Amino acid sequence: TIATIERSLAVISMSNDDKTNTNNEGGGGESKGPSKKELKKLAKKAEKDAAKAAAKQGGGGGGSAGGNTGAADKTKAGAAKPTSPPAAATAVTPEFLLANVPSDGASDPCTLKACMASVLFSISLSNGGACADELPFVRGPALLYGPPAGDSSGGGSGPVLAFGGNGILKALALLAERARCNDHGNVESAPVMSAAMDDWLEFERCRLRPAVAAASSGDSKALESALKVVETALESHSGVSVVGGNSPLTAADAAISLTLLHGPTIDDRFLSPAL
Repeated sequence: TIATIERSLAVISMSNDDKTNTNNEGGGGESKGPSKKELKKLAKKAEKDAAKAAAKQGGGGGGSAGGNTGAADKTKAGAAKPTSPPAAATAVTPEFLLANVPSDGASDPCTLKACMASVLFSISLSNGGACADELPFVRGPALLYGPPAGDSSGGGSGPVLAFGGNGILKALALLAERARCNDHGNVESAPVMSAAMDDWLEFERCRLRPAVAAASSGDSKALESALKVVETALESHSGVSVVGGNSPLTAADAAISLTLLHGPTIDDRFLSPAL
């Protein structure tokens, strides 16, 4: 800008010299140069012209302050207006879901065990639909924890907590046990799940269930032996439960009872009064 002003003043000075020489040659009087006010106007005009030229070139390459100001104005003009934040989605409370229920669920021992556990431990179960993607190898019921089936946030899906009748029985019993212990430190009441109950669940899965299946094919020796174990346990606990305690029906009792009730018909000669 300073260089531009100096060039303008030089041009003005040369012009004045020409006028002075002309007037002197013509016999005229002495000519006066531009006043200070006129010089200021010319300087301002030269500064504006330089600013316009710098703005056209994008204000880069060490342009004048005027060019930088023009670029900043353009940036402000092009800035996007702030938008309001999107509305928050309604929170969905996760639920315990029973998925992969077979069509014959009313007579399926695994499904009945899950339903019995829901009643015993006061834990509601909602429909979980199918979870073949999460557990492709599971053909029976599975316990999930997530949005209910049909919910737009991914209903019927969520972490798989357990699968199989005994697995779901044990999972719900452990949840009830946790609630019992968190109830102001109430650890004096009878446990909902114990090591003894876990042993009986394994007995039902590994000995009683195969024995019932073998008896349906004519081999009753294994069933007779397994029932004798159950009978002895009942007699030692007043005929109420295989593990005793204040509850007449534990997770272990539920598993054994449902296997005997919904398995193949058992000959009455194998069933003692205790059973």
